[in-house]
Amino acid sequence: AAHKLHQADIITDRIHTIEEEIKILEEKLPLVGRHSPQLKSRINTVLSMCKELAASVPSSEPMGIHRDFYPDQIAIDGNRLFVLDHDLYCMGDPGLDIGNYCWHLIEHSIRIHGHPNAYAKFQSDLCNRFVSLQKECCLATINAYTTLTLVRHIFLSTRFADRCSKTSLILDHCESALALQEALRQQRPLSIDRKIEKC
Repeated sequence: AAHKLHQADIITDRIHTIEEEIKILEEKLPLVGRHSPQLKSRINTVLSMCKELAASVPSSEPMGIHRDFYPDQIAIDGNRLFVLDHDLYCMGDPGLDIGNYCWHLIEHSIRIHGHPNAYAKFQSDLCNRFVSLQKECCLATINAYTTLTLVRHIFLSTRFADRCSKTSLILDHCESALALQEALRQQRPLSIDRKIEKC
């Protein structure tokens, strides 16, 4: 359904870039630190790591994206899917839609099951299927947008009475996800000489 939407070629003047994602975090995350001073240092570190992550995402040709794509935006009628609520439709990276969907699976898992991995199989299947269809998009880009959406929900969790108790769990998962992303970025392929020596 997301892939079909991205291929619909409906042009709009609105554009959403990864820089806009960072601006949202710069605006919202400090509010969490002010509300919970004991988290301020961790929040600042997370924001800094998000900027580094965003800088590592390769640019892609913008196409029409939903920008708020998650399970509740899909209505099912037999074997047909209907994508709802297009008020944020804009030009952007299609990886954002899949990353946003993945994060909602993670957030729901944290909120309902107390850990992030209850729907990991569905998340993996979704990402692999999407990359097979949208060959210009890679798993690294989807993972980056998943993480950035995840970090945005640190703030959002403080806005709902039934989610405030999960803010620390979400922050913990953000820190782990960002650390993993950083570790993957730090990996460098061996030079030819090193490869021969290693063999």
